[in-house]
Amino acid sequence: NSPLDKQHLASAMEEWNDVHPKIKIVRDSPDEGADPSGKKRKVVLLNPHTVLKTSPQSDTLGNSVLQKAFPNLPSETVQTLASISAKPGPILPIQLTYAHLSVSKILSILLPPSALPPPVGYEQIGHVAHYNLKAHHLPYKHLIADVVLNKVDSIKTVVNKVGEVGGPFRTYDMEFIGSDHTEEKTNKDDCSKTYVNVVEHG
Repeated sequence: NSPLDKQHLASAMEEWNDVHPKIKIVRDSPDEGADPSGKKRKVVLLNPHTVLKTSPQSDTLGNSVLQKAFPNLPSETVQTLASISAKPGPILPIQLTYAHLSVSKILSILLPPSALPPPVGYEQIGHVAHYNLKAHHLPYKHLIADVVLNKVDSIKTVVNKVGEVGGPFRTYDMEFIGSDHTEEKTNKDDCSKTYVNVVEHG
């Protein structure tokens, strides 16, 4: 078990909530040296928002190297880390790219305040993503479709529900709002009405 509370791990950072794939917080040390037991060291990424800010307990271990480096860690945690020869490392910059961000996170950045929060999810029918967009999202429906098509490889067509479910087969009218070019003509012709089982993505 880790001697560190989850709040002190980098995975607890709010900035990483919508990051996929998840960034590894335990890594091989770039330092080729080994610890006294001969085992290779590992690097654990910590949450700078919690371990670096000062707290009333910051001076409890006096001049401890670990306590100086991470002034907000509980003294018990510092003692445990010291007992396993843990030592503070350098600040490690982590660059988040477009590839790491979820559809929701990207739309939160691209959409204007009037269109926030972004759509919370869609239903997937084969390679078709089905949205039920709210009125304030409609001016940006093509942008929403473009992001989904770009980020989700299994999605080839994006439609938006524009009518109520009804009739003996519980069909509804849909509006075509985006597709890759190879699927566009087929889906414009076929996606006006449907009745299917769906998988929901949020």
